[in-house]
Amino acid sequence: MFFNKKIKGIIGLGVLLLVAFSTAAIGQQGGMNFHFVVLGDTRPHGGANVITQPKEFKENIRAINLIMPDFVIDVGDLIHGYIEDEELIDKEWDDFDKTVAMFKIPLHMVIGNHDVWNKKSEDIYRKRYGDLYYSFDHKGSHFIVLDSEEFSPPGAMDYIKGEQLNWLKRDLEEHKDANNIFVFLHKPLWRFSNDETNWNTEVHPLLARYKVRAVFAGHWHVYEKSFARDGIEYFITGGGGAEISESRVMGGFYHFMLVSVRDKEVEYAVIEPEGVKDKNIVTQEFIQNVEKIAKGAIPVIDIRPSETIKEEVTHFLVNPFPQPIEVEVITDTSLAGSWKINPIRSKYLIPANDSIKATFCFSCEATQVFPLPSQKLKVYQDGKEIMSTSPKLKIKNEWFIKEWMVIGPFDLEWRGADRAKVPPGFDKVYPPEKEINLKKSYSSLGKKVSWFKCTADERGFVNLNKLFEPNDDVIAYALAYVYAPKRMKVALSLGSDDGAKIWLNDKLVFRKHIGRGAAPDQDVMIVTLEPGWNKLLLKIEEMYGQWGFYLRFSDTLGVLR
Repeated sequence: MFFNKKIKGIIGLGVLLLVAFSTAAIGQQGGMNFHFVVLGDTRPHGGANVITQPKEFKENIRAINLIMPDFVIDVGDLIHGYIEDEELIDKEWDDFDKTVAMFKIPLHMVIGNHDVWNKKSEDIYRKRYGDLYYSFDHKGSHFIVLDSEEFSPPGAMDYIKGEQLNWLKRDLEEHKDANNIFVFLHKPLWRFSNDETNWNTEVHPLLARYKVRAVFAGHWHVYEKSFARDGIEYFITGGGGAEISESRVMGGFYHFMLVSVRDKEVEYAVIEPEGVKDKNIVTQEFIQNVEKIAKGAIPVIDIRPSETIKEEVTHFLVNPFPQPIEVEVITDTSLAGSWKINPIRSKYLIPANDSIKATFCFSCEATQVFPLPSQKLKVYQDGKEIMSTSPKLKIKNEWFIKEWMVIGPFDLEWRGADRAKVPPGFDKVYPPEKEINLKKSYSSLGKKVSWFKCTADERGFVNLNKLFEPNDDVIAYALAYVYAPKRMKVALSLGSDDGAKIWLNDKLVFRKHIGRGAAPDQDVMIVTLEPGWNKLLLKIEEMYGQWGFYLRFSDTLGVLR
C-alpha cells in the first residue's frame, strides 16, 4: 500500500461495471485533461461486525480500478466508529487500510461523523492520516477538502467557521486563478436549514465569488443531483458501500461518480454495476414531486368525541408530473393495527398536473387508536412503479403533551460499560425519582442542574439535544401533569431516542432500554387515569446522537388537559 499524508494518497480502488470502458481513451491525459472519482459512505453496515469493510465498497474498488482515473476522493464515513475502545477503533482503521490498499490509484479522504466523533477519535485520525481539512492541486485544477464534523467549540458541528473558514478564504484567494475549483465535505450542508448551518448564508456566497465548479458530499446514503446555484453544481454521492435505506427511484443504489475534466470543461457521470448513468438520474425536482404526492396522500382525521371512532377520511392525491400517473391505495392488515379501513383496495388514474380526492372510512375502539394505521400507496408512470410509501394516518388534534418541566443531564454510565447489559445509570435512582421539588437544584456531572420549562415543537417532539449539554451518555427527566374529569382508561403512546422509563402517579408503567431514533407511537400501553391531576414522569436515556421524545394520550373524548 502506498500512503502519503501530504496528499492523503493510498493506492487502490473499484466497482463492478457491466459496461466496457476504454482505459486508453480515459487515460489520455495530455495537457490539463484528467478524470477523478468521487464516492462516499463506504463504511461497514454495523450490527455484529463493525470492523470489516462491506463487499459493496470492494465491488466499487474493482470497477474503479478498471476505469483508472487519476485519483479518488471518498467523502467520509470510512469506518463505523462511535465506540470508545481505542484498540477496536484501530482495528477498524486497520481493515480500512487493508481494503483501500486494493486501489491502484491515490485516494484522498474526507472525514465523516462516523470517523471523528470526539477528541479521542480525532487524535487517532490525525495520528494516522493527518489534517482534517486541506487542499491540493492537480493539472491546473484546485481541490478543497472541508471538515463538516468540527465538534469544538460547542456549536461548531455542521458549520464551517472560525479558523477553518478563515483558512478557506485564504486558500480560495491563493488559488483563484485555477482552471477549476472543486470542494468536498461529508454532510450536504446546502440541504440543511439556515438555523442548522451557515453554508447557504456564508459559505456558498464565498464559493460563488471564486467561481467554484462543483461541491460533493455524502452522509445521505443516496445519489442526488441537487439544484445548481450561481454556477455551482451540487452533488450528494453516498452510495459507496454503507447500507442503503431509500428506494432506487429516490437515489438508493450503490454507485460512484466519474468526473472528467478537459481544461475548463467538466462532465459528470454516475456509475453502478449495470453501467453509466446520466447525472440527472435522480434530480431534486423529481424527489420534490414524489414528496408532493406522498404529502398529499397523508390521511388526516378529525375525531369527534366518542367511545368508538368511525370517521370518513379524504386523501388528496396530486400529480405534479407532466405525464399521467396511476395511484393504487391498498389496506394492509399488518399496517392497519386495530383499525378497520374501507375500501380495502382502489386505483385512480390522475391526469398530468391534476389532482383527485379519494374517500375512505376509518374505524376503531377509542383505547385502540395507537398505533395509528398506515395504507400502502403505489404510484406508476408508464406502467413502471416510481414510488411506494406507507403514509400514516394523522389526527387533526394530535394530543401530544406540549408543556413540560425538565431536568438534567445525569450520568447514564454507558461508556466503558458492558454493551450487552443495561447501562448502570438507566436504573440508578436519581433525585427526581425520590422527590419532585421544582425549586431545588442538584449536583450532576460537575455542575448544578435545576428544573426548567420547555415546549415541544410543532410535531410534538421534545428535542433534549437542544436543552442539555453534555448530550451523550446521559439521561434527563421530564415532568407533566394531566387532568382527567373521571377515572378512565386511555392509550399512552411514546416515541423515544433512546430508551425510557415512565411513571404514572409514582407507579412504573413502562421500562425499555434500547438504542433507536424517535418516532411517534413506538410503544403503546393502556393506563388508567385517576380523577383530577395525574403525575407523569419520564426518564429518557441517550447513548449518542439525537435525543428526545414524543408522548401523547388517546383523548378521543376531548376531555383531558
